[in-house]
Formats: sequence, structure tokens, C-alpha cells
Amino acid sequence: MKVIESFIRGKYADQSLCEDGIVIGTGIVAVIDGVTSRGKLRWRGGTGGRFAKDVLGAYIMEHEDELVHLTAVECMRTLNCILAEKREEVHPGSIAITEYPRACIILYNSEAREVWRYGDCQCMIGGERHCEGKEVDRLLSELRSFIIRSGIRERQEAETGRGESGPPAQPAENGAVDAGREAILPLIEKQLWFENTPGPFGYPVLNGRNFADEMVSVWPVPDGAEVILATDGYPQLCAALAESEERLRKIIEEDPLCIGVNAGTKGIMEGMESFDDRAFVRAVQLRNLTY
Repeated sequence: MKVIESFIRGKYADQSLCEDGIVIGTGIVAVIDGVTSRGKLRWRGGTGGRFAKDVLGAYIMEHEDELVHLTAVECMRTLNCILAEKREEVHPGSIAITEYPRACIILYNSEAREVWRYGDCQCMIGGERHCEGKEVDRLLSELRSFIIRSGIRERQEAETGRGESGPPAQPAENGAVDAGREAILPLIEKQLWFENTPGPFGYPVLNGRNFADEMVSVWPVPDGAEVILATDGYPQLCAALAESEERLRKIIEEDPLCIGVNAGTKGIMEGMESFDDRAFVRAVQLRNLTY
């Protein structure tokens, strides 16, 4: 395995707030997406997402030699148990469902020659993309888009008296508060009850609370194939970092509120340079050598 390029960038200017992480070992390359916290608890001075990212990254680095010999399900179950143990150390006992530290992960195991995923991270293997999102996110993104668009049209009607469309809305036009985001927050909390639950609205995420073996994704990696692992901070994953970054820039320029081509459950607010943290790793599976 050879790493060609890697990159990580938080959505805020203060990079210490970034909840995405990258692990580059000798047999494992992983990208971790700490989930934006819904609760109010602090985790060693940071958010639940950053705590989960740090815990999982440190464990993979320390126990890589063991993890490469596990199956995908065994590996993901182990990581979920470690997150549960570390959660108990910081905040023991019962806590609200909104408070659990969470993360999604995708990793490349060069020993097994497979990519393993748990959550909504994405990858490209030999040019083939695997970028499935969550159905519940699509549902709430559409609702947020509807609320923001209706607010824009209402203001345009008040200003022009005719409801005519003006220029594309910019982040500042949505004010200090994302009205669409505020409207769907109660529903985002309700979706937590569908974590690691196969079926309608269910989705996988490491949370140290429950787990679903059947929600682990596995893809083989052919000899010589390039592998790209990334978080969902890239709305369109491309075959190289520069292309992915340029595509992100154009999408942000076209849809800064994230209500159109990049509809999402959150947009770009003041002080943010993107709608989400992002991490990208591109590696190649070296061919087997015979003598």
C-alpha cells in the first residue's frame, strides 16, 4: 500500500474544532468523521464528535496489527466497544441519547485488500464511487430546503410586491440563524432512535450504544487499484484531491445555502468556509510481486 495524497480541513477557521480525522498506518488507512454533537456535554474539553474521532484514531494506531487480522464486522464491533468504554470513563452511567459521542468511519485494510465502512463516509475504488447517503438525511434536507426557499420567496414578495425571483441567496441573507436548520433540529434528534436499526430511516453510526452487523459495508480492492477514502464533506468525490476541492468550491459558489444542488441538513453560516469538515486520502494497492 502506498499513500499518494491526503488532506484534512475543518469548516471553521479554527482547525482545532475539526471533527474529521485521518489515520495512516502500515496496514490500515482510515478516515473518521466525528458526528456533530446534539447534546451539551463536554468531552475532555471538546465536542462529542471530536472525542469520538480522537478515541477511534488513537485505538487504530495503537492496535493496527490486531485489527488487520479481524473481519470487517469484528473490527467495527471492536471500535464501537472501545467508544463505549471511553465514554463510560468520561461520563459514567446513563446519559441522554443526544449526548453520545458518535463517528462514522471508512478504512482500507491492505492485509485483507478490502475497504470497510460503517456510516456515511464515501470511497472510490478503481474509479468506481460508493457514496450512498442516508435516506433520513435526504428527507430532512428537502424539508430544510423548503423552509428556507419559502422564507426567501416571502421576503421577495414583501420587497417587490410581485414575488419575483431575485439573485441567488447568500449565507448572510439567511441571517444569524438558519431557519431551516432550526426547524428540523427536533426531527434530527428523533432520528437518533433509528441509529443502527435496519429498515426504514435506519442508518449505521458508531455510537458505543448499539450496533448492526448487517450494516457494515465491504468492498474488495484489486491489485494496482487506487483507493480514495473521504468524509461526506465532499459533495462529489473525484479521482484526485485537487479535482474534489475544485468541485467543492464550485458547488459552494453555486449553492451556499445548501438548498439546491447540494441540499443538506445544514448550510454555510457566518465564520464557516464550508458546510462541513472534510478529509481525503488517496492510496494505491500495490501489486503482488512474484520471484
